[in-house]
Amino acid sequence: MNLEKENIFEASTHKKPTLREVAEERLKNQPVSSVPLDIDHARRLIHELQVHQIELELQNEELKRTQEELLAARSLYHDLYNFAPVGYVTLTEDLLIENINPAGAEILAGHETDPHQYFGHAFTEYIHPDSQDALYLFIQNLKTSREKQAIILRIRSPGNLPVYIKTEAIKRVLENGNGLLFCTFLNITDRIVIEEELKKSLQTKELLLRELNHRVKNNLQMISSLIFLQKNTKECQETHETLEKIQSRIKSITIVYEMLQKSDQIGMVNLKEYCYSLTQRILENYIQNPGRVEVLYDLDEVWINTDRIVSLGQVVNEILLNALKHAFPGNASGTLTIRLKDLQDGTILLQIRDTGPGIPDTVLKGTNDTLGFQIMQGLVSKLNGTLEIKNEGGALYSLTLPLTD
Repeated sequence: MNLEKENIFEASTHKKPTLREVAEERLKNQPVSSVPLDIDHARRLIHELQVHQIELELQNEELKRTQEELLAARSLYHDLYNFAPVGYVTLTEDLLIENINPAGAEILAGHETDPHQYFGHAFTEYIHPDSQDALYLFIQNLKTSREKQAIILRIRSPGNLPVYIKTEAIKRVLENGNGLLFCTFLNITDRIVIEEELKKSLQTKELLLRELNHRVKNNLQMISSLIFLQKNTKECQETHETLEKIQSRIKSITIVYEMLQKSDQIGMVNLKEYCYSLTQRILENYIQNPGRVEVLYDLDEVWINTDRIVSLGQVVNEILLNALKHAFPGNASGTLTIRLKDLQDGTILLQIRDTGPGIPDTVLKGTNDTLGFQIMQGLVSKLNGTLEIKNEGGALYSLTLPLTD
């Protein structure tokens, strides 16, 4: 019997005790209750033990289900982490790589590689010098913000071609107080290359368009000069005035192309500047003493596309020519007021007022069939606008039209 006990003892010294053995040992060390047990008390104890046993079994089942769910979630996370086409990297606050997935390692290396070789290395080792300063500012913002941060970085690549990644990151503080930076990054080199090509193409088209505008302007100026020479060879006053109006119409278009050459917005012209330039140009050409006509400007900043500004310029040109001819004939003096308002509903109001004798009744009644009046009405209709002409302390032209077709 003693030999059997010794064998059991030897086995127990080499084998980790089970929970049952630990419980038996603890039970031996507890004091024995001196309370006498009757049958009813024993039955209650047995019932309690059976209930406790069932509770333990239910807890074990719940723990088993929880463990299975954790294993499934872990497997899913593992698959997402390792097979995702997006790079995932975890950095310490010193920017040491604590973990990186295969896609991230492949992006940094340029080919498939073992992610473990990056562990413990500084993330800055793989960032191109051109992006080091941007990365530093990015990390500083990341450390002081709870919001997700994003940046585009150039990384060191084995080839000569640049490689760019879009990085998004957020900081998390662990229970031990240490901070970790969780980052995702995606290779966007193809997108950057396409954007650069589009930018170069746009710059080329802008240069070609500016050159085209320059040539059109020069051609218009040449036509205007030819008309000027022809005008001075004609003794007929009517022919002289006709050529003079044609020359003015051409100059109103020339101003558009002059402004297009200087404009930062391709195909758009500042209507405020255009009205001012056109008025000054007409005054210089038709008024020998510009001081006798005072011009008051009340102009909003409005941008309009090239097609509409050419037509609108012709309308303004005809109104100004008519005002200078009829409101300030000879040496008559007065005031010309030009008002441009953005009505904030997609339309504009352009008003030109003079202090002359007013509009003849034939014009107000729409019976005037002069070429200038016909040009105005036709262009206003083309612009989908409305033109109101009336006498109000002189002639008042009110043109309302949409900014776009």
